[in-house]
Amino acid sequence: MAIRLMLADDHRMLREGLRRSLTDEGFDVVGEASDGDEAVRLADSIRPDVILMDVTMPDVDGVEATRRIHQQHPEIRVVMLTMHADQSVIAEALRA
Repeated sequence: MAIRLMLADDHRMLREGLRRSLTDEGFDVVGEASDGDEAVRLADSIRPDVILMDVTMPDVDGVEATRRIHQQHPEIRVVMLTMHADQSVIAEALRA
């Protein structure tokens, strides 16, 4: 059984590239979100095994979206994606 993944990133081209690469490797990409609010709603409805979540997104960022998702669905695993080298951003993401 393939791992069910959801992608959450505000850059459409990145999501498309990840979807293609992950699908080619046998993963089942079951949804995509372009902001944190959408990620929370989608996670609630499709219940993926894993979410690849960008830290920096409009409206609700990935850290806050992860907190909200874990409150409702602690079984969903989240892998945070970031280009930030700032230790405080990384620490906040790890605490989420």
